Amino acid sequence: MNYVWLIWCILTWIAALLCTTGCLLPYWLDGKIYPNQDTTYADLSSTLNLFRRCVYPVYTGLVTDILTDDPEKITIFLNQPQNQKINLKQTFIESSLIHIQTNCGYYQFFDIPHIAWRFSLILLVISCCILFFLAFILSFTGCYLNFLWQLNVHRIYQLGLMLSGLIILLCCILFPIGWSNNDEIVQICGERRSRFDLGHCQAWLGLRCYNNQWFIIYLLFSLSESLLSKNIT
Repeated sequence: MNYVWLIWCILTWIAALLCTTGCLLPYWLDGKIYPNQDTTYADLSSTLNLFRRCVYPVYTGLVTDILTDDPEKITIFLNQPQNQKINLKQTFIESSLIHIQTNCGYYQFFDIPHIAWRFSLILLVISCCILFFLAFILSFTGCYLNFLWQLNVHRIYQLGLMLSGLIILLCCILFPIGWSNNDEIVQICGERRSRFDLGHCQAWLGLRCYNNQWFIIYLLFSLSESLLSKNIT
């Protein structure tokens, strides 16, 4: 039964690594941002996941900092009537305040743009911990395989797999729920027709990792049930 244990162990490690990879890689959604004023950054690809985003706009400073750096702008701004200065700031200066970060960054937990995503991130970390715990237990039981074939051990292992799979499924449900009232989604996906419409975004690598992981968890559960039934008979 050594080869069965080895396959079992390898598949569990793969499932744990896929869970972690999907959590860390910022490639759940792939969209584009369209800066209006700066053609240097036109039509940039931007990706994100629950707590990370690659290629995103940031504000570079205060309006006064921009004005003092450019004498022409401050002259135009000060010569405007009081009721037109706000419009001037919005149309002429606002683009100067925005800088496109072309690298990847992450949100602080309470800065994650939707509460559903925060809850999903917590669940995803729990799922990864469960899978790594099962993988470590399986690795160490290779020295004493009789322990692995006990009924209670099988049931605990199956319960861990089932719990991990259900948590990941819940995370995949919570992720699109977090698209509503989310400025980050509007920035990269554009206008959407409904809550679950992706606009011009596409689901990408991170979510596909979880599709593969679900398949592996199903194989592991089926293998465990098959071995358990043979052991009982």
